[in-house]
Amino acid sequence: MDLVVKGMPFNGQSKVYRWYALAFPHDDWGNDMMNKGITFQDVFECLQVGGDIYALLGAGDSVVRERVFDALATMMNVSYDVVYYQWLNHEKKPLDGKLYYDLGVLRFKNN
Repeated sequence: MDLVVKGMPFNGQSKVYRWYALAFPHDDWGNDMMNKGITFQDVFECLQVGGDIYALLGAGDSVVRERVFDALATMMNVSYDVVYYQWLNHEKKPLDGKLYYDLGVLRFKNN
């Protein structure tokens, strides 16, 4: 499923900061704190290995994290819960019981 904000399509190689700034232009806290160089692929890979998602995003606010997780779930065409539980339980049950290193496996559009 494509993620489109204000006519702009976003995919795995898109910068999270660019999407966030367009989707939430009045959220100065999220926009000011967010790491401007990461992609949605980076977020996915961080979840796969149990990395510190807050450090990756450069934002310690759970609202920012929830919004990013929701966007990632939309791109992957899965429910928010799949992404959320991957974050909580990465070492116990990876997505679909497998570790993926390429989001294309989960219908993530990288073109």
